[in-house]
Amino acid sequence: MKTDYSIWISKVIIPLLLFIVGLYTFAIRIIGYDFTYLPGDMGDTRFNNYILEHGYQYLTGQVKEYWSAPFLYPTKNVIAYSDNLLGSVPLYSLFRAFDFGRETSFQLWFLVLSALNFACCYVALNKWFNNAILASVGAYIFAFGIYNLGMIGHAQVFPKFMIPLIFYWVWQYLSKKEIKYFFFTTMAVVYQFYCGIYLGFFVIYALLFIVGSYFVAYRDIAFFHQFKNKKNNLIFFSTLLLAGITIYPLIYPYFELSRVTGLRTFDEIVNSIPHPLSYFFVQPASFLWKEIFYIQNPCFEGFDEWWVHFLFPGVLPWVTVICMPVILFYKKRKKKEGRMGQFLFLAFLLSMIFCMNFNGFIPYKLIYRLPGFASMRALNRIINVEIMFFILIAIYVSHELSKKSFLKLKIIYFLPLLVIMDNVYNLNWDVRRFNKEESIQKVEVIKNQISQAGIKKHQVVAVALNKEKENSHIDIIDHHISVMLASQELHLSCVNGYSGSYPDNYMSFFDNTDLESLTSWCQQNNISQDAIHLVNFKRE
Repeated sequence: MKTDYSIWISKVIIPLLLFIVGLYTFAIRIIGYDFTYLPGDMGDTRFNNYILEHGYQYLTGQVKEYWSAPFLYPTKNVIAYSDNLLGSVPLYSLFRAFDFGRETSFQLWFLVLSALNFACCYVALNKWFNNAILASVGAYIFAFGIYNLGMIGHAQVFPKFMIPLIFYWVWQYLSKKEIKYFFFTTMAVVYQFYCGIYLGFFVIYALLFIVGSYFVAYRDIAFFHQFKNKKNNLIFFSTLLLAGITIYPLIYPYFELSRVTGLRTFDEIVNSIPHPLSYFFVQPASFLWKEIFYIQNPCFEGFDEWWVHFLFPGVLPWVTVICMPVILFYKKRKKKEGRMGQFLFLAFLLSMIFCMNFNGFIPYKLIYRLPGFASMRALNRIINVEIMFFILIAIYVSHELSKKSFLKLKIIYFLPLLVIMDNVYNLNWDVRRFNKEESIQKVEVIKNQISQAGIKKHQVVAVALNKEKENSHIDIIDHHISVMLASQELHLSCVNGYSGSYPDNYMSFFDNTDLESLTSWCQQNNISQDAIHLVNFKRE
């Protein structure tokens, strides 16, 4: 029997230490002790900061419409051209309500979400396996693992704390057949959609294989007996109705936009679909694995858009995946119960196979035909859901190995150190972040030039890009977002814009931002050019 001292260490000290170490090494180091930096780059990060700020302004009555934000003027329903982050807008708004600045609120939002990702994963795994050490190791991988550095430029994937709870609740529903877990699962999926459309669809994708694998492994015909209960049926269909009602306001704007713009073609997304080697391609900041899984990886030469394929989950998860078939074979030979392992491994394999490019053979073509899935462009972000399969296998294998007399307890207590070492990185090796003061200064320059032009509140502005030098695509993106942020502060609408996709015929103005392209844009939208103030940008 364990002593109180050992219980205190395993259930409190080790989880708390892993949380503190992970939050420090991942989130705090990236933004800096004095909150100097923002994670990611000046493109997507600042765009997502704009979206969060727009949500805050809408909640506080500073703007009247949410979906028709005041950029890409006069385009309507413009938020639906990208993700919306609605589910985490209240968290960001809380910091703004306490008078933190726009960029600082984003940093705090990132910090708290990192903590929530760990906490929710820990709770789900600890309830599932009743082992605090293994749960904290799994939560560390989920919230602070090295794969997150490959996603650091996409703030849409930061609010993912519902995913572990969804996995746990659907397992509880399948195994215990208690209808309350169906309710929890369904409403959590709806909320995950509100946190991020991409992750919402990827959760649906994972659930398809979780449910299918459960019935293959357990052959649980008794599951369907619950539907003989009228009360269960009432709750089941009422839950589906409630989910439909609550998700409708989110999905409808995207549906309306798809009727105008159409859906993405398969060729548009194929380069983002992971290859087998993608899961062995580590972000170059990795301290231990850079030489093996970055420099030596053939992804550079073999993949178009190789930079989106940093999906390496760590050596520890891969070792346990390799061990899984051995354990399953051993259990079968000894005639021991191994259905949980079969279920987890089958769900893992199916999830990986159906979203992978096998040298041109792509099973995802089947998933692409499902409603809604054709709207997604960056399929590499599925790692934020698939990582849960890696984690569940790692915990299952570790738990099974710890039963052996020569490994009992030792392997469990050694895992926290291994997981920290596995995911350590060098901050100076290509970790994407930027100085927030530099961003603020760029916005101030444009604000000053708009103000000097005498443009008043609630008018429409278009700010031309400086043509005194050759501008790269990154410079163009940087300029448009700076104009968006400046206009947002001044409560102006702007023709300038950046998003996940664009209205037809907008790209001429996006690339040129001159009088000719502005005139063409106005003509195509049947609006008077006289209502738009063109400001010629001058570098200060």
